[in-house]
Amino acid sequence: MKQFGDVQKRAEKNFLHMVKRFGMRLTKQNTFCYESSYAEKNSKWSFAFLPNKKLFSLLYKLQVSYTFQSVLNMYLGEPLTWDFRRKSWKAKHHHCQILQYLNCQSELRDLMKQVDFEQVQIMQKGNEITIKMTPFPGAYIFMLVPSIQYFIHLRDDEIKTILKIGKSLEEAFGKLSADRKKKCIIVSQSGASDSAS
Repeated sequence: MKQFGDVQKRAEKNFLHMVKRFGMRLTKQNTFCYESSYAEKNSKWSFAFLPNKKLFSLLYKLQVSYTFQSVLNMYLGEPLTWDFRRKSWKAKHHHCQILQYLNCQSELRDLMKQVDFEQVQIMQKGNEITIKMTPFPGAYIFMLVPSIQYFIHLRDDEIKTILKIGKSLEEAFGKLSADRKKKCIIVSQSGASDSAS
């Protein structure tokens, strides 16, 4: 439909303007996907505009992803999801140590409350940890009946908070890795002392 073709052009224009506001150098992957074009400590930001087309409407949702390398010798096993009612992280089938640790990170939890998210997930592939954030602000909505189109504005403070969430999660995994190393060193030293005595 021609109407949807025009909408796609407007959505592309709004999307590009929005991702530029995140203040980083970007590389275009396709019409509705951009990635940070520099490698910072093996980390990467990705921005996608995900279409949801129905008979008389078209909705584009913003998805912001942050991927970083983790040296933590522990695996999630399944994605962790932010529970909006309980204001905490949850897993579908099990409660791992990482889940408990993240729910003790008050700064990260406070940041999560500052943006109106539809969904937030943390997942792992090998040594890579990715947090995918889908906020309600940043969406572009078009309806044929009634004829309506509007863009839900993403505020500057929400952009700053989304960036902080990615970095805060990376710091949390770094601290957990350091804590586990310290415990391993203490255990090994204790074992050596027992052997010597």
